[in-house]
Amino acid sequence: MNSSDIYIKHQWQIKIMARISLWFEDSYDALNWYLYQKLNQFGGLTAEELLIENGQQGYESLMQYVANKELCKLKACIGI
Repeated sequence: MNSSDIYIKHQWQIKIMARISLWFEDSYDALNWYLYQKLNQFGGLTAEELLIENGQQGYESLMQYVANKELCKLKACIGI
């Protein structure tokens, strides 16, 4: 992994954290979710693991997951 790969993954992490931080009362809870919450939709991987293991595809999958969760919350998950 070269420095540009590290930079890109760091930028993806920042973008994900910016989106999910709105779900929580403080940044510690958001970071805890990112690092430790096992996501059934991704075979029990955490968001961090998914990003590390799958790179851009993991990032895109996470952002879609986040968008779906936000949409579900807005629509109260009725019929979704």
